[in-house]
Amino acid sequence: MAQHFNYERAAAVLVDAAYLGDEPAAKKWNITTRTIENYRARLKDDPKLSELFLRKWAAAEGSWVVELRRALQATLTKAAMIVECIEPVIVFETELGQVREVNMEGLKVLVGTGKALGEIALALEVLNAGDADQNATAPASGRGVANRPPLPN
Repeated sequence: MAQHFNYERAAAVLVDAAYLGDEPAAKKWNITTRTIENYRARLKDDPKLSELFLRKWAAAEGSWVVELRRALQATLTKAAMIVECIEPVIVFETELGQVREVNMEGLKVLVGTGKALGEIALALEVLNAGDADQNATAPASGRGVANRPPLPN
């Protein structure tokens, strides 16, 4: 009796292989890397598998991008609250007049927060650039990169 081809499973395996690489995906799904290569070959000529793969890819990518943006926004909000609370220079008055003293710990936190905000801004810029470039393809990691289908945007 011929086995029925499981399109849902094959598409999910191919998405995992694109993100994780062939060997980790094969281990996760308890299959061989040759099976993944067979699925990938079928992907080129099977419109049903191709359509399912694209839908699953878009769902997987949309999920992590949305979560990353949400986390970056929360980090940005908390960092802004930290910056507002830190006073890098402490001014106090003595009998002879005002004295200024640098709050080194506060200054270090402020500089670190600024650095983190710069990295967040860069990450958001990269994410937004990927949204703007409709012809971009994400690099796939792992074995057999040259044989992988182009990744959807």
